[in-house]
Amino acid sequence: MVLPGCSARAWRTVLCRLSAVAPLFETLDDLHNAPATLQTLLGSDWYKDHITAHHDGVQECMIGYSDSGKDAGRMAAAWALFETQERIVDVAEQHGVRLILFHGRGGSVGRGGGPTHMAIRSQPPATIKGKLRVTIQGETIEQQFGEREVCFRTLDLYTSAVLEACLDPPSAALPEWREVMNQLSETSCKVRLHR
Repeated sequence: MVLPGCSARAWRTVLCRLSAVAPLFETLDDLHNAPATLQTLLGSDWYKDHITAHHDGVQECMIGYSDSGKDAGRMAAAWALFETQERIVDVAEQHGVRLILFHGRGGSVGRGGGPTHMAIRSQPPATIKGKLRVTIQGETIEQQFGEREVCFRTLDLYTSAVLEACLDPPSAALPEWREVMNQLSETSCKVRLHR
């Protein structure tokens, strides 16, 4: 298909620019399978060449919050989100691709909401790297961007949190802390599923 007044070459360029894949990892199963999914995607020579040539070697992945919270409860979902982000960043680095995480945030904590600055600063080490993409959902749009001064304050919070994450990155989680989190996550998920 070629649009009137648009050469075939120009049309291919437009299609290439538009055809990056941004997988959404949201359910608990999605989160657990995310590293393998990204490995398969980036393992495709055609796709890796495509994002290198047309998307500056950048891959986006969207992290959703509400479905994992429904699947496993907030505790297990929060830990799965944390670990998934670490793992998919590792996969991208193995392939020499820059990963930008795209967070789908809603109003409630179960939908990724909560204090903006704290939410960004609590992301795993090496997951922000100066870039963050967020989609704001529902009533939160009006609350955070509905008035000029509030909008500037919200943008200040995002900007300062991303800068701080780069200039003072969080420490890696200690192995004993991970063990406790794994136990808490497993227990909370079991309790939720057997209600």
